[in-house]
Amino acid sequence: MEEVMFVKESMITAAFLFYTCFSPSSAWSQNHCGNELISLPMAWCVIEGTRAATSPNIAGATNTNDLLWNRHERPSDRILIPQALITLRSGILGGGLSFPVIPDPDTTVGKTGDLQRDDGGIEFNAMVDSCRAAYQSLGLGNVGLVAVNANHFVDPAGKRTNTTGLGGCPIYVTGPLQGQCSSPYRGRVVVADNSYLHPSSPNRCLDGGTPPNCKTWLADPDGQTLAHEVGHALTLGHESDAANLMFPNAQDQNVDGLSDNHVVVSAQKNIMRLNACNVVGAATVGQQTEVIDVASFEIFDLQGEFPSLRPDQDIKGVDVFISAHDPHAGGPAQIIRVNLLGNVGDMPGPTIFWVLIDADSDASSGGGDVELAKIGSPPTVLEGVDFAAVVALESDYRLGARRQYVFDGFAFAARDPEDLLELFQVVVTRVSEATSPEIDSSGNVAAQNLPVREPRLVSSSIDFVVPRSVMPTFPGNEQRIQVFSFDPKRGVVDRLEVSSVSPVVPDWPTCSVEAGWHNPGEQVSVSYQGLVPDKPVHILFGPDEVAKGVADGSGAGETLVTIPENARSGTRLVTIGTDGTAYTADCFIRIE
Repeated sequence: MEEVMFVKESMITAAFLFYTCFSPSSAWSQNHCGNELISLPMAWCVIEGTRAATSPNIAGATNTNDLLWNRHERPSDRILIPQALITLRSGILGGGLSFPVIPDPDTTVGKTGDLQRDDGGIEFNAMVDSCRAAYQSLGLGNVGLVAVNANHFVDPAGKRTNTTGLGGCPIYVTGPLQGQCSSPYRGRVVVADNSYLHPSSPNRCLDGGTPPNCKTWLADPDGQTLAHEVGHALTLGHESDAANLMFPNAQDQNVDGLSDNHVVVSAQKNIMRLNACNVVGAATVGQQTEVIDVASFEIFDLQGEFPSLRPDQDIKGVDVFISAHDPHAGGPAQIIRVNLLGNVGDMPGPTIFWVLIDADSDASSGGGDVELAKIGSPPTVLEGVDFAAVVALESDYRLGARRQYVFDGFAFAARDPEDLLELFQVVVTRVSEATSPEIDSSGNVAAQNLPVREPRLVSSSIDFVVPRSVMPTFPGNEQRIQVFSFDPKRGVVDRLEVSSVSPVVPDWPTCSVEAGWHNPGEQVSVSYQGLVPDKPVHILFGPDEVAKGVADGSGAGETLVTIPENARSGTRLVTIGTDGTAYTADCFIRIE
């Protein structure tokens, strides 16, 4: 293997990782979503044994699908749309029509469905990865914010804590965009079961017992907990203003037993929208719905397949993105995100990562093992390689030598190193928590300002950015990819076997409402396309059902809806869902 010299970059500090909230750089401060409503998919999963899975019953929702998409509709309608023009939608896209129910990855601590909060992110990652794998197995696509409905967050002894959620995003730790959620990306959120939070739950008791003779959390009718964690998934940090959505503890400022810290200020809105526009599967919703131009595909690898494999060298999967707006390439590019089981900041020495791409799935049009050996690549069975890249990663998130090669018909030609400085990035996922104060059986509220725990790093990735001008790849085109993890002393320590990928842009069901402003009591026409053919649908304004209909043989339809007399003014979420499923079309209405 050719010698790899290590050129150190400035090390990111722990203070940055833990406390910095992203401030957009001048190079990438304008989002490409304009001023339209941004629709973010929520790829929900529910853990087996939680109340959401076994006995759903929140505000009239008595099945898991309705309960979960009502859970994101409440904060959309009451917090995120009014203040940030962001709405959350179901991440179900073809394949299975229900949110997956997944097993508890660790039943040795706490009760079924509990998440061990203090294990360095092991169970958090296991739940998120299991949810992603469930969507892939159902053919539902690599889209949206991964959201898991767990039971409680517990300490190492299995004791319930007052943590109600954890959320975060993969952030850049090198280069000019330090601290920003990577582009494109999928954030991740895990929240406690809503039966402990929503005031309509028949039993909000935290530690057993019968209401009202038990401890509860502050009631959360508007989804403040979920909105807070979505804020973290859009890179917002905690705030010191107790009225702010991102104050770390749920607050009851009106002393009515309900959480009410919902405020989103202008700077937070701008940051949320900037990052929301980079979430895979996000769409702008105006007179027409337009999906952000990001195609994606996800590959999973076995974990721990070699006994002596260090977690930071263990490839657990690869995301393949094709984006029209990559900030480091300055335009269209393909991003290969190599996801690792461990945190690269903890590793004791350098690891070298290789990515090989057959961009057209044609074994006769690129180089093979003989040509690759000349540039130091590990042996491979992949033929027709059009592009190769290698980067050396040291401890403390430092990048060493980085190289890209393009096959010119005879050999692999190295690209100018000056062109590569921004095309390799270290990405870490940082998560932060939300908490809620306890209320005893006499109605006494414990201290609302609970101790704030530092955000924690739970996983690491490496981005290989390939500008389209270097390797022309487009959504829908099939490619073949292989990835290696190489230890200079031990050779190849892990590999992602040759995998075929076809990144695609999601095609969501859509709906629309007559343009303009409307009044309570007025009848409006709501049309929809792309739902399940010949099935009944229900239509909601916010979380409240207002009408029913039936889709035709193409999954389309049109229904006259009377706006409720008590409808709140402003921009309101409209959702049309196929009955008994999590399959929805989302749009909006403006009410005077």
